[in-house]
Amino acid sequence: THGADFYIAWMVGGFFFMVSPSVATALFAEGVRTGSELRDVVAKALRVIALLLAPAIVVMIADGRAILGLFGASYASAGYGLLVLLAVSAVPDAVSNVAVAVFRVTHRVGYSAALNLVILAITVAFSWLLMPSLGIVGVGVAWLGAQLVGAVASAPAYAGLRQAVTA
Repeated sequence: THGADFYIAWMVGGFFFMVSPSVATALFAEGVRTGSELRDVVAKALRVIALLLAPAIVVMIADGRAILGLFGASYASAGYGLLVLLAVSAVPDAVSNVAVAVFRVTHRVGYSAALNLVILAITVAFSWLLMPSLGIVGVGVAWLGAQLVGAVASAPAYAGLRQAVTA
């Protein structure tokens, strides 16, 4: 039962984790083009992500129970907390996805790989620790925490953009 509740909530919330990686991939392609001003491309990517994610986050928080309820009342009650955490975590996830693209464009692939591995390790470890007490919401808490750590660890990508412009 818990597996089904998790699956439905994660699949519905999965929309949030398609937007920023797709835009970040486009950012990478544009960023490596000769003559592209990386800072402008990053700003545009962040605007596009915000325009797509902000309304979806609001809708999911406001109507997430009804959306999950389409699959059954038990999914709405069991999965809503996880869905809200996934919606909120889309913001720091976007920050780190854009940063990974910047790291790739600026040939810092090792840092981007390490960043993703840290997010993975935190998610798995804290999911394992939190699930016994919080159930499937524990996975959402672990995911949100890992995404916040990833967003903070992304600061060098954005600092590098400022330095390149002011230098």
